[in-house]
Amino acid sequence: MQEMNRLAAQAAAALQVMNAPGAGAQLALAVAAYYAGQNFGAGVATYPAAVAAGTATFSQVFADMNSPIPARAQQMAGACQIMAVSTIVTFPSPLPPGPIM
Repeated sequence: MQEMNRLAAQAAAALQVMNAPGAGAQLALAVAAYYAGQNFGAGVATYPAAVAAGTATFSQVFADMNSPIPARAQQMAGACQIMAVSTIVTFPSPLPPGPIM
């Protein structure tokens, strides 16, 4: 829950930036930080490799306020998906085999 609250606060701050590239970069970094904070059992998500693609897409969406809202929402969802797919989950190395007692 703490991660979602942090994401919401960072997203709200990004939406208050008065230029498209700045807002896009802040929103992409907020989403990336949210993804990187996720746990999958013993696995931990890394920072997304496609943050630059997310930044570019979010910036484009914020720059083109004349596009229909559903089209802009779809572009933003696509950027989130690209960043999610580029996030790698790492797991600790398994213990070496040993004798069974």
